Amino acid sequence: KYYPPPTSDGLAYTHVNNLFAQDVNDNTNAQMDVKLDHNFSEKSRFTSRYSLNWGGSVPPLLLGNLADNSTNGDSSSRTQNFVFDFTRIQNPTTIFEFRWGLLRQRANTNPKSLGFDQTTLGLPSVYLTSGVKMFPTFTVEGYQELGQVGYGLIARGDSMNDVTGNVVKIIGFHNLKVGVEARFMLLNYLQRGYP
Repeated sequence: KYYPPPTSDGLAYTHVNNLFAQDVNDNTNAQMDVKLDHNFSEKSRFTSRYSLNWGGSVPPLLLGNLADNSTNGDSSSRTQNFVFDFTRIQNPTTIFEFRWGLLRQRANTNPKSLGFDQTTLGLPSVYLTSGVKMFPTFTVEGYQELGQVGYGLIARGDSMNDVTGNVVKIIGFHNLKVGVEARFMLLNYLQRGYP
């Protein structure tokens, strides 16, 4: 039921490698960038940028059904980036700089068989205890493995804030730069498996 019919005789005597399949991986990707620069005066200016990137990938089912293990599943992502930079030239020998950056990303991978009830194959209900319903992995010697990996369901939501401030002072032939940087990184990660 889950193995398609052979496309050739395969190797002599053993008949292994008797299936050939190929298809196209459907990828989409888009990006948008906006940049704004402004000079408040000869001494003060700022620049700001916002970038957005989103896309997805839908690989084919080469075996033609949800037991296909040639892929971990459909994936999608969205990344946003914002930067604000302010520079103040106090006098010919003193410069103040402030920068704030924010990066946010979401990435998901959903197995093709997500929602498949493992008990319909005669497996015990313990397979449903994790709350993940998808075709389990079967490995039979001499045959192509069936099913997605047990941890193929992935959801991520990351963000990072970066704050930087510094002062540059020119004293004679020397440049003195003093500053501070703080980073706040948040990782939200979900990768549920099944027994």
